[in-house]
Formats: sequence, C-alpha cells, structure tokens
Amino acid sequence: MEQRQTAYYRIERGRCRPRPDSCLAAGSVVRKDTGEAVSRLHARGSTAEEALANVEALLVRELESLAPPADWGRDGTVPSLIREYVNAKERVLDEAWRPKEIGENGEAWGTECQEKFEKLEKLRIADFTKRVAQLTEFQRLDLVTPTLRELADPMDPWILDETSARHGLYRLLDKPGPLLEAAYQRMRLAYDPAVDTCLKFNNSSAWGQAKESACPTRKTTSAFLQ
Repeated sequence: MEQRQTAYYRIERGRCRPRPDSCLAAGSVVRKDTGEAVSRLHARGSTAEEALANVEALLVRELESLAPPADWGRDGTVPSLIREYVNAKERVLDEAWRPKEIGENGEAWGTECQEKFEKLEKLRIADFTKRVAQLTEFQRLDLVTPTLRELADPMDPWILDETSARHGLYRLLDKPGPLLEAAYQRMRLAYDPAVDTCLKFNNSSAWGQAKESACPTRKTTSAFLQ
C-alpha cells in the first residue's frame, strides 16, 4: 500500500458520487497539527473503485511533493473553529432547504424552508457566539490573520468559505478591542474588492435564501468532500 501520511500531512479520502457517465471521487491532504486542508483534489472513473483509485494516486503524489509547513506547530483551535463553522453553515442549508415536491405550491414551500432556516440559523449563531467568547486574545488575533495559503488564492471557493468564516466569527465577538479591530481591518484590506463583495454576501441573511449565488462557494462546488 502506498504511503498515506508523512510527518506533517495525511490523506483524507472524501466521498465518491455518481455522475451520468462516470463517478467523481474527491479527497484532501491535511496538516496533522491544525487539520487544515492544504490540497483538495478530484478524479473521475468509470466505476467508484476506479475513481477512488485515481484520486488516491493524485493525493499520494501531492503528499510526496509538499514541503513542511513554515508555521508548523501553531495552535489548531482557530483552524478547527473555522472548519466547524463552515460545516455547520452547510448543514443548516441542507436541513432547511428540502427539495420541492412536484406540484407543490412554490410560495408555501419557500416560506416553510425559510422559516426552518431562520430557526436553525439562530441556534447556529448562538452556539458559535459562545465558542468565540472562549477564545484567548492570541486566538482572536489568529482569527483575523489570514494565512499565506489564503492570500495566495483568495477566490478559490474553498478558501473563500474559510475567509468568510473568519469574518462571520469576528462579528460574533463581543466588543473587540482596538488592537483586534485594527487587525480585522488589515485583513479586509488584504483582499481585492471582489473578495470583499463575496464576503458581504456570505455573511448576510441573503445567503440563506439562495442555494447558489454569484459568488463561488464550497456549497456549489465540492461540498461532497465532507
């Protein structure tokens, strides 16, 4: 069996989903210290087994090419919180917006789904408000400090979700001090206007009313990697 981990990274196999003429498999290479995905890859195959084998080969090659992280050993609290925030946001959408039945009244369906979304979203926000309140001052600064990986490709759908989570979590902090506010503003200035537009959408109430938007998100591209 080919190596599936190194001292710094490990492979995580994602889901394999059928397509009309093939199967699409996905997987990630993640850091062992923080759990952050540094590479996310996809591969097709005529069968699920073939697709999984193809993506496994890509992941192994990627694993072997990666250098040790420059910031190895950093606190994994914030990366984990960001990942959980994104996943929870997707779960709310999936649970609230059920498929519309054939012949079902569109307005009634939309009202039902929106009401369920608002109820679930309120619970999600309450949960993460409690969690950000437990962050240390150092961890709060980490929250508003984008990584080099995020700055290198800010419009990547996966990275955009992570960046959006940073902004969403910051907004839940109670009375951030001037040092933290300054760091937050520096983070916003680090991105171009297109990124900022997407962040405003993803952290507004509008995102719960649309399954897809003009801004790329993990929801509409590679959500099956969960």
